[in-house]
Amino acid sequence: MCSHRIAVARFEQPNQALDWFGAMQAQDYPQARWAVGVRCINASDTTVEQAIADKTMLRTWAMRGTLQLLAPQNVRWLLELVGPRLIARGAGDDLRRFGLDEAEFTKIEGIFYKILRGTQLTRKETFAALEEHGIATEGQRGYHVLNRAGLRGQICFGVWRGKEETFTLLEEWLPPTKPMPRDQALAELALRYFRSHGPATLQDYVWWSSLTVAEARQGLEAIRSGLIEERVGNTTYWLAANTPMTKLPSPSVYLLAGFDEYLLGYTDRSAILSTVQNTKAILSNGIFKPTVVVDGQIVGIWARKVHKGKLTVTHELSAPLSTRAQKALLEAAETYGHFLNIQRTQITVDASKQPV
Repeated sequence: MCSHRIAVARFEQPNQALDWFGAMQAQDYPQARWAVGVRCINASDTTVEQAIADKTMLRTWAMRGTLQLLAPQNVRWLLELVGPRLIARGAGDDLRRFGLDEAEFTKIEGIFYKILRGTQLTRKETFAALEEHGIATEGQRGYHVLNRAGLRGQICFGVWRGKEETFTLLEEWLPPTKPMPRDQALAELALRYFRSHGPATLQDYVWWSSLTVAEARQGLEAIRSGLIEERVGNTTYWLAANTPMTKLPSPSVYLLAGFDEYLLGYTDRSAILSTVQNTKAILSNGIFKPTVVVDGQIVGIWARKVHKGKLTVTHELSAPLSTRAQKALLEAAETYGHFLNIQRTQITVDASKQPV
């Protein structure tokens, strides 16, 4: 909780949180905004969204080929580090499923420069423009084309237009940055992961970063002097030596976003997630549900509903909460309500979804 900056030493601005992490999962954009907001002081949904418009926060494909939020200064060196490997790893599938080879991607790259130069297009508009230039986008092919263009550092997400996301050219969205030597980039990414996720294992980092074991170990060794090594049984964990550790008050209750790094950012999640909760928090289709965390442990899932300016939080817990924990849960719901700019008097917590 301390490494993740959920419980202590929260950030003043969204881009500071993103720089701390290196990247934060963002396939569910509203949930991703809350994942950033819970780590910032006095953040609101509006201020986090404004960070995109101000170009101090950027959304694109990166680690594991999934959508991430990044601080702008980290976008290019990080894509140069992980992008080529992810593209190469998926090349066979590109050709087999979609008929996309390197020549086709080169052709598509030229088309993107034509259709997105000086503008931002919605997904529907982007697909229509690609179709006009002879690029099929039916089924998952269109999304795959966008994904590869993002990993190649050609396009990124722009400002939302109403309820529709837009795409733009990365070179027009962000000014050029000086290339980073690969060994330095490996060290930088390792630093960001272990300081924000520690204690974590090398295997956790390999999965999260999409790097090879050798690359991950090289980055870890480069920053080893600034880490603490802990062994539990046969497992070695690493965390930053300057982690702002403090004893947290109990009960401490947090409502965390779906796909939050606190749950998603590891291969072994057993330290915070019981077997009973695992199937509820992580669905078989890879969806990570919003979670209720009490004293560092995931004890349930939650959902929200906003109707006529009123926020209702429902939750399904593995066991009843103490009176003090119930009060802390209400305060956590109020914190989320303030993030959405909903007044405290309009917030209720509905426990009707608790198990019998």
